[in-house]
Amino acid sequence: FDMYRITSEDDLYSIGYDDYLDRGICLVEWSETIPYGMPDEFLRVLIEKSDAALPDRRLITVTAEQSEF
Repeated sequence: FDMYRITSEDDLYSIGYDDYLDRGICLVEWSETIPYGMPDEFLRVLIEKSDAALPDRRLITVTAEQSEF
């Protein structure tokens, strides 16, 4: 799911988001826009450029998170 343009809980649930949460793996981009929609526990994957001199290199960090809501 791309949550970039989701601005409210109504927007989130109108796309059927909650129907997919119990079906296995669900990937969410821009999850910081929907903190109220994240499950109790989830994995956050952060992909960052790690070296300006090496534009194709990325640092990938995976952390276990708990919802604030």
